[in-house]
Amino acid sequence: MIVLNGNEWVLALYNYGQISTAPMSEYSLRYMFKDGRLILDLTDYNIDGPLKLINFTKLGELDCSSERKLSPLTKEYNDFSRNKITSIDLSQCPNLRKLNCSYNVNLTELNINNCSNLTNINVTGCINLRKVICYNSPYSPTEIIEKAQTPLCSYAGCREPGNYNGRCGIHRKHNCKEEGCNSQIHISQEYCSSHRSSCTIFGCSFRTSSPYDYCAYHKKERELERKRELERKIEQERERVREREREQEREGERARAELDQKKGLLLRAKNQLQEQIVAKENMLMHLISSAKSELVSKSIFPAKRKEKEAAYQNYLDNLLTSQTQIVQQVPRQNQLERQNQLEQQAKKQLGKKLNDKKIRSLCQAQMELTKLEVNLAELEKGLLQIQISDRL
Repeated sequence: MIVLNGNEWVLALYNYGQISTAPMSEYSLRYMFKDGRLILDLTDYNIDGPLKLINFTKLGELDCSSERKLSPLTKEYNDFSRNKITSIDLSQCPNLRKLNCSYNVNLTELNINNCSNLTNINVTGCINLRKVICYNSPYSPTEIIEKAQTPLCSYAGCREPGNYNGRCGIHRKHNCKEEGCNSQIHISQEYCSSHRSSCTIFGCSFRTSSPYDYCAYHKKERELERKRELERKIEQERERVREREREQEREGERARAELDQKKGLLLRAKNQLQEQIVAKENMLMHLISSAKSELVSKSIFPAKRKEKEAAYQNYLDNLLTSQTQIVQQVPRQNQLERQNQLEQQAKKQLGKKLNDKKIRSLCQAQMELTKLEVNLAELEKGLLQIQISDRL
């Protein structure tokens, strides 16, 4: 009996993977990690007789089949080293998920006791298997023995079970659907070569296989035509996308031109407003200077004269400030009424020194100056919005 100890194999695997100077061994070539599980490959181990695995507690997959394979060690086919296993004991492999012991024709006994995680087992070709021990496993002895009696697919090179009259599901055949024809054809076809229909292209005498309506030549031609049509549609869609991009670019240029034009108009309006503000400021300063020259007290007492003149000056300043506030804070429909009220109050306070015309001129000049300044602020706000849009 050949007994393989998992502790020895794990040590060799660990050394080869962790120590750079560790030599490559047969253990490290047969025992490896793949897809997150430990795999043991004994396909060309030349086992002749019973096989038992001990201490392989983490083994996930075992392949001890007797198939013809290319050896990674000798680079030759294993014709002279194929297994002749008579019994297999895997009761100490609790984490085993996949087992392939196919085509061991001498295998008579299989022990997969405690292999509760086993979900894939291949015993195809083990035609002499008679005893299966499988307590605490997903399979029953009868089920496994029936699997063992299933021959391999008769198609050359195929190793799948031949469950369909000696063929696997991929290579199975059936009779031609033509009445009275017993020709065997592939499952994907409906009629044999003698009973396939003619190509539907006018003038073509070649035959076609179901479910196609065209011969191989015209089938290829139609596929090419569909491909060319698809390419034309793709190119048309690309051209539409390019045209949309060009239109968007033209719209962007028009929008930029409109912004530039609007910006130019606003700049000219700004210059005009600034000139008007300067002129209005000069006129207001002249009126204020003239008014202050008339706001002189005639008192013979210096202190009292100085006090009265300061009161006149302070009232005049407050009057002009109030005119500014009317424009900035009072609704437009109420501005005229409020302005008249302030003028009447000013006449009472300054009427002895300034005539009605001068008081009205002062108030009017201050209001017009404030309106010009408000208009300039709104215009500069519009210019700022244009500059922000231009950057975007």
